Amino acid sequence: RRGVALQNSDCDYPVWSPDGGRIAFWRNAHDLGDGVYVARPGTGEAPVPIVKIATAGDYFQPLSWLPDGSGVLALRVRQGRRDLILAFLSTADSTRRLRELRPSGGQVSAARLSPDGRTLAFTSDESGSPQLRLARFSADGALGEPIPVPSGGVAVTGDIRWSPDSRRVYFDTGESVLAA
Repeated sequence: RRGVALQNSDCDYPVWSPDGGRIAFWRNAHDLGDGVYVARPGTGEAPVPIVKIATAGDYFQPLSWLPDGSGVLALRVRQGRRDLILAFLSTADSTRRLRELRPSGGQVSAARLSPDGRTLAFTSDESGSPQLRLARFSADGALGEPIPVPSGGVAVTGDIRWSPDSRRVYFDTGESVLAA
């Protein structure tokens, strides 16, 4: 049985592709090779970086895949600022490989694309505490106007998950899991 391994590094935050054939993960060796990698477990192929850090202290966490498997949504932490990027796996134009997503004026702490790929659910501290927001999403990374989701005054502190039919989003408040 062969898994994914990169010597002298930690690998964390695995996210399986929609077809189950690939996995995106964070590679951390405290060097400029750190970033989001994609591997095909069990094939013996070496993992391929899709985005690497620019400076020491940067950090990426893969969050979800585009439904067609063409890109990975990731949380980026740069100089203490948290935002989102969309990393496309292949494109003829290398300048279009990364797309910065700024879904709100605040910092983003979690995000997940719906299974149908039409809605981005994310948390933002724009209102002063982490709040769930929804925004229309297109495959090129364009976002619609974010809509706040009422959480009864409770801050959203954890993970976000979608129902398989993309009709409900579940989010963790640290005390309970709520649905919207």
